[in-house]
Amino acid sequence: MSATVHNYSTYSNLGCRCPSCREANRKWQARARVRRGAALAVDPSRVQHGRNSTYLNHLCRCAECTDAHTLYAARLRLHRAAAGAA
Repeated sequence: MSATVHNYSTYSNLGCRCPSCREANRKWQARARVRRGAALAVDPSRVQHGRNSTYLNHLCRCAECTDAHTLYAARLRLHRAAAGAA
């Protein structure tokens, strides 16, 4: 029986959620955000602006993306408050 190496690959491909795989995935995602942000700095037309996902995943801080993220956060707060009151 071979020992499984726990890393980003086992997190994404095998669905392992052990602490080692979760930490590897967290680091991989952080590096990916930096790469996407660097690519966005070179060519801002690569993404659709005015979306929360662009704010989060591509680290875009233009006015459109910041407004979309602010709206998303406000809606999330309202949703959580309503769920807590129920």
